[in-house]
Amino acid sequence: MSNTRIKTEMKFLEGNKIEGRFILPDHTITNFYVHENGEWEQFGNTQENQKKTIKELVKLIQVFYTDL
Repeated sequence: MSNTRIKTEMKFLEGNKIEGRFILPDHTITNFYVHENGEWEQFGNTQENQKKTIKELVKLIQVFYTDL
């Protein structure tokens, strides 16, 4: 059985910003950036693969901004 888990690498920046990337099971990478107001953007992969990481990104934002 292959690993279907999405891996996350990120770093926290000044001003409550986050930048990072998701490594998908097919080894492609979706980069992301979260602005200080909680808005986010993804880039560097197909739209189909970016859709696969939206749920993970929203969970990350919720955890980060809830803990502030």
